[in-house]
Amino acid sequence: MIWQNTLIDPRMRLARGDTNEDIQNEIRRKRPLFEAASAIVVSTRAERQRLNMEYSFSSGKVYTIPFFLPDIIAVPSSSLIKHDRPARVQILFVGNPARLKRLPLLLEALELLPTSVRQRLELAIVSRFSDGAVPIHGSFPIRVLGGLPHSEVQKEMRRAHILVNPSSYETFGFVFLEAQAAGAVAVGPSWEAQNEIFDGGRCGVMLRPEVTPQQLSSILADLICNDDERRALASNALTNYHRTYDSKLVGQQLISLITQVAKV
Repeated sequence: MIWQNTLIDPRMRLARGDTNEDIQNEIRRKRPLFEAASAIVVSTRAERQRLNMEYSFSSGKVYTIPFFLPDIIAVPSSSLIKHDRPARVQILFVGNPARLKRLPLLLEALELLPTSVRQRLELAIVSRFSDGAVPIHGSFPIRVLGGLPHSEVQKEMRRAHILVNPSSYETFGFVFLEAQAAGAVAVGPSWEAQNEIFDGGRCGVMLRPEVTPQQLSSILADLICNDDERRALASNALTNYHRTYDSKLVGQQLISLITQVAKV
C-alpha cells in the first residue's frame, strides 16, 4: 500500500521551471513502484485521475483520501461571529519560506489599499524566513511573530479573519485547511490541490499564478470591507472542512481501506 506518493500538478511544476522531460522521467521512474502496489492513496481527485490515466490502472487501485491531520481542531460555527463588524480585520500570513509563499506580493498589495481600508486592518506574519529576509514595512500595524509552535499558529488562525498565502508553489497546503477549520477565509493559489480545497472558489479565494499586486489589493479590499461576504466564505469553508477533511472522518476512511487491503 502506497500512501501519498504521487505525481503532482504538472502545470505547477512547469511554472516552477521543470520541463516536460522532467515530468515524463518521474512517471517512468515511479511505474514499477505503483504497479507493485495493492492500493495507492492520494490526497486529491486530480491526482487519482492522473495516476489512472498515466498507468492505465483499473478502478479500485487508486483511492482519494485526504491527509490525516488530528492536530487541527475545528472551531464551533458560533465563532464566525468574529466576522461581524470587527474593530480591525486581522490578516495572517503563514509560511517559513516567505519568498516562495510570496509575502512581498502581499505586502505590496496591502500598501496599495486606500487609506481608509488600511486603517481597518492588522497583519500578522508567522515565518522563519528560511529562503531569505523580506523587508517588512507598511502604513498599518504589523506583528512579525517569527517561527511559532503549531499550537500558537492555531491560536493565530482562530484570531484571523483572512489568511493570505499567494504561494508560487504549493503541493497541497495544510495551512489552508487550518484556516478553514479556524473560521478564517483563505486566499491562495489556484493550483489543482487548492482548487479542490477551496471547492472551486466556494470555500476560499483562488489567485491566478500571474496575479498582480493591484489585483490582489482589489480582492483584499472587498474582503476587508464586506463582512457578509467574508462570513459567508468562512461558513462555507468550515462546513467543507467538516464534510471532507475532519480527522475523524479521514481516520475512518483510512481504517476501512487498510482493512479492505489486508483481506486481499
